[in-house]
Amino acid sequence: MVWDVHFQPIPETTPHGYRAFTFGFRAALVVTGFQFLINRWLKTFFTPKGSEILHRGDGTTLALLIGGNIGSQEDARDLAIRAVEETNEQIRTQDAEGGFSAEESLDSAVITRMEPYSGGGISIWVTITNLAGKQLEVLLMDYATR
Repeated sequence: MVWDVHFQPIPETTPHGYRAFTFGFRAALVVTGFQFLINRWLKTFFTPKGSEILHRGDGTTLALLIGGNIGSQEDARDLAIRAVEETNEQIRTQDAEGGFSAEESLDSAVITRMEPYSGGGISIWVTITNLAGKQLEVLLMDYATR
């Protein structure tokens, strides 16, 4: 089971007091459905491999882009492709162990757009699809070289 803090956007018109985020409410807002899958996928994608104390194999190698010696758009693209594959493997393992609904289970997550910048760098988009057929395209990263 995945035990973590997840965020779910609420409509602006929903009364929520004057707090942006707090653990002080009497009842927690449960994140379910497609939003729960998106949260799990993005959290896994952006977690540096080896940084989870109890699960050292979790996360991806994407953090190598930050402060790393990645000098080309091709290298950044290859690292992002590998990070997406690592994320998909881990989410599918969670799905198999957690008994999640079709709304909360991963069908696929694939890179759908890679747009290079003329001065160097790249933006990468991924489309995440659940087993119920819902899709969301997400801008994963804007990686600009100096």
